[in-house]
Amino acid sequence: MGPSLSPLTQGEGRSPSSPSPRLRGEGRREGLRATGIDRGSEMTVAPTDIAVLAAPSVRKRGVRDTIRRHPTIVVGATLLGLMALMAIFAPYLGTVDPQALSPIRRLRWPSAQYWFGTDMLGRDIYSRTLYGAG
Repeated sequence: MGPSLSPLTQGEGRSPSSPSPRLRGEGRREGLRATGIDRGSEMTVAPTDIAVLAAPSVRKRGVRDTIRRHPTIVVGATLLGLMALMAIFAPYLGTVDPQALSPIRRLRWPSAQYWFGTDMLGRDIYSRTLYGAG
């Protein structure tokens, strides 16, 4: 004897090749038609004594609340703004031409004249950093 299948697994009397009631168009729609309810019928609403309450208004958060809740975003935005300002005002921040070559001043250490030093070709690294930010 083979394994016995429960009635739910056997399809409740349907043959395996026949489509399901939903595919044949039966089911909920037919049940509604049988009770006399169509999709085209009008719906009436009974008056009630229940008062509908408005949803609570969303509180607008101020700048202080945003800074307190998201300090990392504020710090990042501040640094980004500072870099943008540095790039805009780079010509006025006491820099030299970032592409000017000066082989005699190559590989200088940071000093009062060259804040970040110079590279292999004698270019001012501070000027190149400021102009590179933009």
